[in-house]
Amino acid sequence: MRNIYLIGMPGSGKSTLGRKIAEILQVEHLDTDEMITKRAGMSPEDIILHQGELELRKLEHELLLNLLTRENLIISTGGGFPVYDDNMLNMNEHGITLYIRYSEEVLWSRLQNDRVRPLSSSYEAIVELLGKREGVYGKARIIIDGEDDILKNTKNVINAIRKEFPAETPGCDRNI
Repeated sequence: MRNIYLIGMPGSGKSTLGRKIAEILQVEHLDTDEMITKRAGMSPEDIILHQGELELRKLEHELLLNLLTRENLIISTGGGFPVYDDNMLNMNEHGITLYIRYSEEVLWSRLQNDRVRPLSSSYEAIVELLGKREGVYGKARIIIDGEDDILKNTKNVINAIRKEFPAETPGCDRNI
């Protein structure tokens, strides 16, 4: 199975959804933010604050190049991961990209009391950031409108994968 990359804005539930999908498909789940934190010794947010966003994007691109050599992974990406370098192009060529789409209002309601996020620290910042990223996110092979229920999101994602890539998703026939 080619890797499945979950993309979307901060607050869209990519990490939680990725763990659920990996469990159902019985494959490994990776979270790029967690991997960056382990490699750099600081969170992506701290990298942005102390070393700049370009340093984070460089680390993300290097990580993607390593991931492209692997298979059978569900990968939850950071919000900006697909936007820089040729990351989206590479993910689409070598894997399956899946955009979890939410409105600005829902994203803000999920993020306003969350940890410090330098690029999405206000409703206005989320509106601006989504406006900049939507064109790249829209290039995903599969686009799912997110719901508040993780089980519904999981079913929607699995059904979309079954429909679009049936030969590449062993285990998708299991009940959720």
